[in-house]
Amino acid sequence: EIADAQPGVGLVPRGVDQPLAIGRQHRTHRAALRVGHLRHVAGVAVVAMDLARKGAHVGLCYNRSQVEAERTAAAVEHLGRRAFVKQADLTKASDCEAFVNETAATLGRVDVLINMASMYVSRPFSELTVQEFDDNIAVDVRSAFICSRAAWPHMRRSGGGHIINFS
Repeated sequence: EIADAQPGVGLVPRGVDQPLAIGRQHRTHRAALRVGHLRHVAGVAVVAMDLARKGAHVGLCYNRSQVEAERTAAAVEHLGRRAFVKQADLTKASDCEAFVNETAATLGRVDVLINMASMYVSRPFSELTVQEFDDNIAVDVRSAFICSRAAWPHMRRSGGGHIINFS
């Protein structure tokens, strides 16, 4: 069971047995953005579904996993919540900002941002190149900063919000 959380969302991160409670009071009609690759991050669709079950509308971005994103959005909508899906290259600041701003415009607000984007290079550490490392940092760290910076004004207008970063 996912803990009730203000503003109406909760999640269980991969590898964590206890739920992460953001607050105590359960509210509905909030909007949460989930940033990350649906194909490569175990449980991402589960997080989106838990957000929807807790009453949140959900924004999803994907890079190449369009089918998975649309399937998750359909499941969110089946629960009576709204979903917004957008393709984004999270190595580009303009794509990060566009995703956040278009989600806010479509869903009416941003209350929660969950940064889960990551890259996985299946290669021994000794063979990892500097460029591959830089690409990982651009997605794992830099995109979280840019999306958070873009989400903050929307959260502030709504009276606050939560930013959750997975690493």
